[in-house]
Amino acid sequence: MSLKRSAASAARWTAASSVVVALCQFLQISILAHLLTPADFGLTAIVMVALGFAQAYADMGISSAIIYRQDTSAEQLSSLYWLNVCSGFFASIAMIAVAFFRAARGREPERRGLISYAAIIFVIIPWGQQFQT
Repeated sequence: MSLKRSAASAARWTAASSVVVALCQFLQISILAHLLTPADFGLTAIVMVALGFAQAYADMGISSAIIYRQDTSAEQLSSLYWLNVCSGFFASIAMIAVAFFRAARGREPERRGLISYAAIIFVIIPWGQQFQT
């Protein structure tokens, strides 16, 4: 297969993937909007924004560095793996601390529980993130 055909095929698959992801997200939001009250839907949106920021910091560009430098040794990959696990753990701790701080100031205490439960994701995701990369 020529390079031109390969690039065109990759572009079609990427476009199809983007469309499917957008449709799934629209379906997810539609279902949540139907099932949740406006206040609960707003809390869910706040939690998702907090998770988005924390996830951007949890990876710290490690996945991009692994892709960029494909000649890394097994020792370097191991060090990056444990750095990623530790950064995920600290991102989780930071999210829980911020949630408790905000709840202590009297601003929507129900958010504390939601963010604390969602912060567990950052303890779990790094264990497989490097293998996914």
